[in-house]
Amino acid sequence: MTQIAAADTIQADFHNVSLTNDGVRFRLSQKGNEFWVRMERMVPAAAKEVSPETLDVRIGLVTGSHHMQVFWVPGDEVNTQIGFPFTWMIPEKRWVPRNSTFVRPPDVVHRSEVWNVVCSRCHTTGIEPRVDRVTHTVDTRAAELGISWEACHGPGQRHADARLAERGKPTAPDARTLRSEIVHPKKIDTVRASQICGFCHSMKWIDKSEPWLQHGFRYRPGDDLEQTTPIIKNQLRPFVGEVRPTVDALRPALRDLAKVTPDLATSFGVLNKFFNALTYKSSGGESLLFYALWLNHIGASVYSTQDANGPIRRGVILTDCVAAGALENVAKLDAQLGTLIALTNFPSSAQICGK
Repeated sequence: MTQIAAADTIQADFHNVSLTNDGVRFRLSQKGNEFWVRMERMVPAAAKEVSPETLDVRIGLVTGSHHMQVFWVPGDEVNTQIGFPFTWMIPEKRWVPRNSTFVRPPDVVHRSEVWNVVCSRCHTTGIEPRVDRVTHTVDTRAAELGISWEACHGPGQRHADARLAERGKPTAPDARTLRSEIVHPKKIDTVRASQICGFCHSMKWIDKSEPWLQHGFRYRPGDDLEQTTPIIKNQLRPFVGEVRPTVDALRPALRDLAKVTPDLATSFGVLNKFFNALTYKSSGGESLLFYALWLNHIGASVYSTQDANGPIRRGVILTDCVAAGALENVAKLDAQLGTLIALTNFPSSAQICGK
């Protein structure tokens, strides 16, 4: 859930803590009920770069309360909230870099998240990002920070008004009346009930016709989630159904293969560790794969010429008449090798040795 940053919502250590990331030092402090960050450049700014050497910002929001806490600081566009580059791990009681707490593709450049259009989708109730692409402003509104009662039961205004109007009456409303005012997940269709949870706890995509960046999602508990943010299932389930017979047919063969090649799993385990080592990126350095790609790129400069197939390195091949004749005989006996030999444009024995 998302909450206003305050002494009763923040569990992290802000007592004169110093953290560093990408050439910036972050000094954390607490002033009463306020939590502050002083950002200090560790490297002087470039000549034409306009950026203050130090900047004091107040933590605005905090998301999370069980496993970790993510923090947000004000941005430049109205009430934009930008992700703080460190996360507090609650069980371990320590700070860790933000990009180390979420699984991402290794080749994707990490950028600071914007709370208004990312985490607000599920960590608030009734969010309206109100992103204006023309004026480049963000004026986000939320019915309530965190996951409130209305996130599961739908808008409660009608229910509240009806109950207040009938306050003091001797008879209580029946179940049908209550169900017409609010959504009870246990008493609706099971698919629709699961979609209430699926709104946040599922992999889905947002249709281009859904104007959620301006007005929030149209989906309300009890609606058909597929109409606004379809769950990625129609592509996966047919695939699983199609490959299952093949997998079932392969299972006995794989079981027998495991018996005759007991070291195969170990070999693949070693290979897995090997590739993990190649892709490991230590702090302050690059992975070995990075240098392999760099070496491949620089190595091309060693070759002095190239054709349509890529760089070519010049060389000298020494042979005699006997070897040249043998090569021609091989080309005559094997058509495939003959094609390869012809592609090399190797001189004939007549050209080398004469008639």
